[in-house]
Amino acid sequence: MPRRPRKCGGHCGEDHVLVLGQIELDDDQAEPTLEQYRQLAVVVCPTPANPLFAQVAEELDMVGRDGPDDQFRMLRTSDSYAGQMGGREVIEEHLKGVDKLPRRKEWQQAFSHLLAVTAAASQDTFWFMDTDAPETVESLTKKMARQWAKVWAQSDEALGVTAADRRAVQALHEELMDDVAEYL
Repeated sequence: MPRRPRKCGGHCGEDHVLVLGQIELDDDQAEPTLEQYRQLAVVVCPTPANPLFAQVAEELDMVGRDGPDDQFRMLRTSDSYAGQMGGREVIEEHLKGVDKLPRRKEWQQAFSHLLAVTAAASQDTFWFMDTDAPETVESLTKKMARQWAKVWAQSDEALGVTAADRRAVQALHEELMDDVAEYL
């Protein structure tokens, strides 16, 4: 079996692993099937991505809620949840964190960071559906696409990923862009 190129000194753990996608259960299905689990893509990132993914996902999930136990999400209007960041601001803030990494040639960190943000953004669609300003969503998705283009210009070796990792992440990003385009 071919070995994966890694520069993590053998210290790669669960923080480096991201499962892409979600399992949707049928109405009469109590638990996912083994086949449904096998269809999920698993990416082993060159640097920790799971903690950032969890942070972004939690921040996005809190948008429009009064607290973590609140099941209702209020749509954004000019005076709703004032003082809170909306979903677009959450995405924008985390994409800013990627900006400096390519300039410093930190491609593995850029890959992991951008994947964490993309994966969280694809799981919680409220950030692009809750808008009366679709141009801001379009601007964010264009920025994300530009950042991915810079990352994809690097070799798999430079990114610390496999060709399968690249294909899975590209598919995730394309699916997110399709979802946004369909909604807008």
